[in-house]
Amino acid sequence: VPRVVRHARAVLTISQYSRGDIAQHLDLDGKVIEVIHEAAGRAFRPLAEQEAAARLKGFGLLRPFFVTLGALDPRKNTRFTIEAFARLVAQGESKHDLVIVGLAAKARELYQEVVEYYSLGARVYLLGFVTEDQLAALYVQASAVLYPSLYEGFGIPILE
Repeated sequence: VPRVVRHARAVLTISQYSRGDIAQHLDLDGKVIEVIHEAAGRAFRPLAEQEAAARLKGFGLLRPFFVTLGALDPRKNTRFTIEAFARLVAQGESKHDLVIVGLAAKARELYQEVVEYYSLGARVYLLGFVTEDQLAALYVQASAVLYPSLYEGFGIPILE
């Protein structure tokens, strides 16, 4: 990347924060870095509870739940989210389930082991990738959206 970027006429990024990181790490003049802000997709709009529930039919979500986007990438903090949820359940502080969305098969396997270690099998849903319509419905139906990320350039789930 450092060699290629030196020959580029422009570098595009999603935020001023990322612009600063790129300029610093690649020793670039910030003037060649153009910020083009992201936006949420059309699916992320106010949604009636009834419509949201219909989009989630078949997910098997029976109790109130928290939702978060997960990944193997350590900066997404997925393991910590499961461990924090386990502490909450162990203290008897929550009647909620935890739904983790966006996990590839390898990540679901890994985090399933963590879920089993904490005996949370019936309380944690490790979902793969879902459609934008389903994700929007999960946001609407969730009691809270958890965003424990350690580092982001922008953080589009907050916008969604």
